[in-house]
Amino acid sequence: TGMTSEYQKPLPNFTHTLYPTSSTDRNTCAICLVDITERTDTRILARCNHQFHITCIDTWCKVYMKMICPYCRSHIPH
Repeated sequence: TGMTSEYQKPLPNFTHTLYPTSSTDRNTCAICLVDITERTDTRILARCNHQFHITCIDTWCKVYMKMICPYCRSHIPH
């Protein structure tokens, strides 16, 4: 279960802190569409800076076997 270390390595863990923003999409996981609340453990993608719940992005990469951002489709480097 879980992603292989090859897929997990480029996806660092990040504890989300809420900042004032006019954009609501920064605080919503684009995979499950559930709010990313303060102190939620997430992964942030280095190339595009999109954030997702850890279980959501890990499952996404494992199921689709592609290292692409589900929000903007940019490549996630290995």
